[in-house]
Amino acid sequence: KVAAAVLGIDESSNLDLLAKALIGNGHTVSLAQIELLIEQVEMGEEAQLRTDGYANFFFVEDKNGSVSVVDVRRYDRGRWNVRVHRLGYGIRWGVAFRFFSRN
Repeated sequence: KVAAAVLGIDESSNLDLLAKALIGNGHTVSLAQIELLIEQVEMGEEAQLRTDGYANFFFVEDKNGSVSVVDVRRYDRGRWNVRVHRLGYGIRWGVAFRFFSRN
């Protein structure tokens, strides 16, 4: 639903079409970009990541040209948790989480 909303297309669109549109419209980031944001937080710099246990979500282009959703959270004591989910996996996340998209 978020991908379709970002793109302004029907949420029932084919996942391959959604992935191609996310990539083609510049809405994906790399794992290296996410790692840089985490490093900035660790160095005390402003990185606009939530660090309160709530998730930050990113669309990431995979090696095969598909798109995954990367979920990044920082818990108490500075422990980071990073998960990768297939686009369309079916997980629903709460409104308090932060979604990132290049524009």
